[in-house]
Order: sequence, then structure tokens, then C-alpha cells
Amino acid sequence: MNRAQRKARLKALKQRMKEARRAEQMPDAGGSETPAPEISLPANETAEQLEQARALVAEAAALSEPEAMRMLADAARLVHNVVRTTDAALQQVPETWRQEAAQIVMARPEASDVPAQKRPRRGADPVVTLMRVGLQASSLLARIINKLHPGIGRQKRAA
Repeated sequence: MNRAQRKARLKALKQRMKEARRAEQMPDAGGSETPAPEISLPANETAEQLEQARALVAEAAALSEPEAMRMLADAARLVHNVVRTTDAALQQVPETWRQEAAQIVMARPEASDVPAQKRPRRGADPVVTLMRVGLQASSLLARIINKLHPGIGRQKRAA
């Protein structure tokens, strides 16, 4: 299906939806057409998704505080494992590569007249990616620990 066909199909679908809305709003005048089953299907799916989301929210509200703390502790352990693994992997990388990657990670993006879509793309350097993952994981770990033990952050600042 080419672009023109997709556009025509979308336009026809919008028109049918508009007519269906009008038919619902207007009192039955005798000759009204019933909406096509395609139109009511997305509404049914949306209603089901809304009910599922409400159930998830209710389930989350039923989560007890000790259980939530246990989950945070598990998440902290998992993230700490990621930090240790990335650190061990970075120790295997030659020092010059690590220094170059650190410069790339710490560099601010340069302003350019060429839009991002027009700039040449290249694959991400694995060492840079590993460093970024380690930095993100350590930042996340600090936030989780701060939630689990808020006093630790205050003690560190006071020292």
C-alpha cells in the first residue's frame, strides 16, 4: 500500500468515525445507519485497556510498605550488580580507550547548523556505551538507596 492509498484509507476511516459520532449524538431519525464494526472495535479495545490500567493501579495501591521496600532492595541489588559488571568489563579495556571514551561521554553536544537527521550516523562505540550504562546504573542506584535510607544522603552532605 503506497502513501496515497494509506492517506485515502485514513481519510475514509475518519469520515466514518465522524458519521458514527453524529449518529450517536442525534436522536434516531429512522434512516440512520449503524456504525461499522471496525469503528466500535478500537473503542472496545481502549475500554479494555483502561480497565486493565485501573486494575494495575488498584493492585499497586494494595502494595504494602514492607513489600515495596523489599522490591526496592531487590532493585538496588540488581542495579548494583550492573554497576559491578560494567566496572569489571571496563577494567579489561585498555587505558587509552577508556580515556577517549570518558572524553566523549563528558563532552557537551556541539551546536550545528545541520539538522540531526542530515548528519552522518555511525554506530556507538562499545566502550562509550558501557560507560554510559555504568553511569546511569550508578545514578539509579544512588536514587534507590536514597529512597530506602534517606538519612545516608544527609550524613554524606554534613560530612
